[in-house]
Amino acid sequence: MNVSRQVVGSPITRAKVCVCVTVLCLLCLSMAAQSATTLRVQMIGYFDAIQYLQNTVIPAFEAKFNVKVEFDRATWANRQEKLIVGTAAGTPPDVFMNGAEHVVDLVNSGLVAPLDKYIANWPDLRDFAPATLQNSALYGHQYGIPLYTDTRSFWYRADFFEEAGLDPDSPPTTWSGLIDAAKRLTKTDGNRVIRQGFDLVRWTGNQNGLQDYVVYLWQNGGELVNPNTFEAVFNSTAGIEAMQFMVDLQDAVRMQGYTVDAGTGSGSPIVRGTAAINLNTGAVASETHKLDPDLVKHMRAIVPPPGQKNRVSVTFSNWLAIHSDSKQKDLAWEFIKHMTEAQTLAKFDSYLGTISPRRSTVSKFVRDLPLVSYIYQTLDYARPFPVYPYTNALGAAFAGQYKQIINGTLGVKTGLDEAARLWNLALKEGE
Repeated sequence: MNVSRQVVGSPITRAKVCVCVTVLCLLCLSMAAQSATTLRVQMIGYFDAIQYLQNTVIPAFEAKFNVKVEFDRATWANRQEKLIVGTAAGTPPDVFMNGAEHVVDLVNSGLVAPLDKYIANWPDLRDFAPATLQNSALYGHQYGIPLYTDTRSFWYRADFFEEAGLDPDSPPTTWSGLIDAAKRLTKTDGNRVIRQGFDLVRWTGNQNGLQDYVVYLWQNGGELVNPNTFEAVFNSTAGIEAMQFMVDLQDAVRMQGYTVDAGTGSGSPIVRGTAAINLNTGAVASETHKLDPDLVKHMRAIVPPPGQKNRVSVTFSNWLAIHSDSKQKDLAWEFIKHMTEAQTLAKFDSYLGTISPRRSTVSKFVRDLPLVSYIYQTLDYARPFPVYPYTNALGAAFAGQYKQIINGTLGVKTGLDEAARLWNLALKEGE
């Protein structure tokens, strides 16, 4: 017994025991680290906004919930591919960001989980403007919470109105008034248009035209699709008249035989001074404040928007969702709540140059960037962009005909009828 006690209590034996205990502790810590909860998050954003997430928002969430966030920055070009590849590999993002019109594809593909049980008693939901929630709702269910909303306002330059002999306090309210003002505001130098009375940049290039066309379509009482079948109905009489108005507006500021001088410098054409009226995003407000603070007193927006039968515009609300295959849906919901807190959204959206969908953040945005007040006012007259499936295929079906109509190589009715035919064909092929 004495020998046994001497052996157990010997310095060599005690050292061995300490080493074993240390190794066991390290193994336990290693195993705990390997099994620590990881939340995968896929989001889109510009550099400053992403830096804010990675340096402030995500670390605070990790500390609060003792979790590791695996952050994946996506782009609008690759977000869908990343989502599909991750899902197929069995490593989908628990939380991911979506574009305004993609809810149908995501729901039909079984990639997004409904949030109904989470929002049922969530008091913050009332703080979101109703129009901002509709881009992530479908079939009576809510699938996302908006990060920001991008309302299209009719911006105009009061100084150019005065120069053209127009009253800046009485901007046009009708289609005919808009065309008349656009003609008078257009400025030429020889055979060059050096200032377009109405900016056409968004109508050309890579744009498929839908984001602008839908505004005039609604203003004339038309609709883009049947909300139940998603079949095209834009080739109605109202739709033909709306497209003809776009053609007429274009002809008013880009006359035959003239070339358009886009000018130089940063910012939108209306900020650079090469356009007088511009249906555009809230970026016009942030650009004006940042690039030319002296211009703030001259930049305004027509509120309510000018229209034919209805004075309306469009808003796009991009949103966060929970993947249907996520095994941590409750934690994913906690991240969405954390990300969409009022103060977080206010700062995140400021970096993006968009506005927060929360009512409680309005005063901060307007205080920091006074021109933002026009965007919030326009939001009261805005409808969410329509949702429909196979967005790429249907958008391409419309775009091909739209560009020919705008370029004058195809008649309005013929082009819209063909666009509707191709739209419905792509819809059927996608089923």
